[in-house]
Amino acid sequence: MKQLLEIPAYRQELSEIAPEFASFTELDGKHFLITGAGGLIGRYLTDLLMTLKEKYFPALAVTVLARNREKTEAIFAPYLADPGFKVLIRDVTLLTAEDTVESYDYLIHAASNAHPLAYAKDPVGTFLANITGTERMVGLTLRNAHARFLFLSSSEVYGPADNDVDHPLYEDDYASPDIRDPRSCYSESKRAAETYCACCRVQYGLDYVAVRPGHVYGPTATDSNSRADIQFFRKAVAGEEIVMKSEGKQCRSYCYIGDAARGLLYALLKGESGAAYNISNRHSYVTIRGLAEKIAEKGGTTLRFELPDQTEKAGFSRIQMSILAPDKLEALGFAPIFSLDKGVERTARLMKAMQE
Repeated sequence: MKQLLEIPAYRQELSEIAPEFASFTELDGKHFLITGAGGLIGRYLTDLLMTLKEKYFPALAVTVLARNREKTEAIFAPYLADPGFKVLIRDVTLLTAEDTVESYDYLIHAASNAHPLAYAKDPVGTFLANITGTERMVGLTLRNAHARFLFLSSSEVYGPADNDVDHPLYEDDYASPDIRDPRSCYSESKRAAETYCACCRVQYGLDYVAVRPGHVYGPTATDSNSRADIQFFRKAVAGEEIVMKSEGKQCRSYCYIGDAARGLLYALLKGESGAAYNISNRHSYVTIRGLAEKIAEKGGTTLRFELPDQTEKAGFSRIQMSILAPDKLEALGFAPIFSLDKGVERTARLMKAMQE
């Protein structure tokens, strides 16, 4: 199986995005530390930053923190000879001051379980990656003068709001999840981590922003990702029938990874300290069934329904409507460039190319 960086179309996509950030001169000479760099968002962000380094900012440096050296070095093999790229093998929840002797300018915490089976099988690990991991990364940020921290939060912090599709959620809209439900391990740890950042800003002067992505999809999804949309893509790419485990009436803010990574950089570099920003594409609000039908159409396959087993049901989101308003992010200059059609087509094409 090929790595994404071996596929010319993926490299071309990154090169097409890069010119947008050529004027962001604050990137030059800056050192990034990214946790979760092997995940869906962290991986694409790392590749985008390294593309910017190659084309515009040669003094930019990136360190990725991960738990598996073999896997991480395979993913980022083309960068290993670059002295500005480093791999740090650690569990973020066990990170200590002695582990990170270098200085950093931007620290991004993107390490977290972010799919249903993980919530069902490892709720404790999910919780600690967000709580303890954030505490360790915040501590490291505070030890670096003038550094900025970005916490990758989630649309699930808004809780199980039954909002209408025509009334998206803004950054100050919240509902109350069931705190006794282990499925809340993800949403509640994200909420608590955001609160921890806010406390550290007041008490210690932490400079941070939080981003709340909607349902991000793309070819950088890990093999272990059990989210429904990723499974739909896998089936379509394999030429198999797409199987839905619900009626798919829930509506979501879907966002292609290329736009999500762009939005993250806008929030990090232009966002107000202490603020939270939704990352979504206002032109890609669609039901889960609607997305499945789109993937089936692009993949030339069909769709059928099947009852979920108990483990699958335990990981399902309780949120019916998750439509995010991107107004605050758009005010920073962000505008999506990948339509739903384009994002789905890109994902399917690149995933298929990886298997050839």
